Amino acid sequence: MNRNLNPIPNRLQILQLNLNKSQKAHLDLINGALQVGKWWDIILIQEPYITYLGHIQTPNCFVSISPQARLTKPEDTVRLVIWVNSGLSSNSWKVLNISGNNDLTVVQIKTGNTTILIINIYNDCTHSLTLTRLRRYMQTE
Repeated sequence: MNRNLNPIPNRLQILQLNLNKSQKAHLDLINGALQVGKWWDIILIQEPYITYLGHIQTPNCFVSISPQARLTKPEDTVRLVIWVNSGLSSNSWKVLNISGNNDLTVVQIKTGNTTILIINIYNDCTHSLTLTRLRRYMQTE
């Protein structure tokens, strides 16, 4: 555990990518530059590689945020994950739950008077249910 927690920086460094369920791409990302953990504050992954036990490997210097529905709807495939740099103070961010799906994950970051929502979405091209859930969430919050 990193004892030197940092406040949210003036500018967040965010990486977003689709790993296409590739184990090689996933391991290359984890074992490459992410080990240092100083370039990226937030990483948004679509289609991570999921082990045969159902786990998503996460770099040591990051906290993994998966959809909360994965615990109540394990039959649905988890198709995204957010990694938050463990060097960021956990007092400055929190996970927001959008219930009933495995295709949306939201992290809220507060810095001073500013609140930022970072939404990781997997948009299944066969339907628009995820976009409908997101729209409903944004209208009620």
